[in-house]
Amino acid sequence: MNEVKRAYDMLRGYVGREYDRVVTRDREDAFAELYQPSIPVESPVFPAPPIPVVDPKTEARRILGVQPGDAIEVIDASYHQLLDRSDPKKFDAGTEIQAKAQEIQTKIRWAYSVLTDDLDSPSKRFRSLEIE
Repeated sequence: MNEVKRAYDMLRGYVGREYDRVVTRDREDAFAELYQPSIPVESPVFPAPPIPVVDPKTEARRILGVQPGDAIEVIDASYHQLLDRSDPKKFDAGTEIQAKAQEIQTKIRWAYSVLTDDLDSPSKRFRSLEIE
């Protein structure tokens, strides 16, 4: 009986150690899983919305603030008014506002050139003259 009791105690010790090891390991895994960042679920890929194609003349009219049927005089007046308002010389040198004014003037000049491209050469040269 002594040998049986000894074998029982050895087996009981072994099972107890293994049980503690498994419980500890499970607890460590549980904490690791708990504090591990969650794996992002892949979201369905949706195509990007199409970039609207803007007609250069429409964009130029928007920049200058003129309508499609406006005469060249209205376009000229708007062009000169906007150029005067956004003159970089009116702002402190080297400031962010002066750089923005220069950028605006570049857009205004581009818009004016787009809208006046349709004019034939004599019209471009003599559009400011008043001939009766």
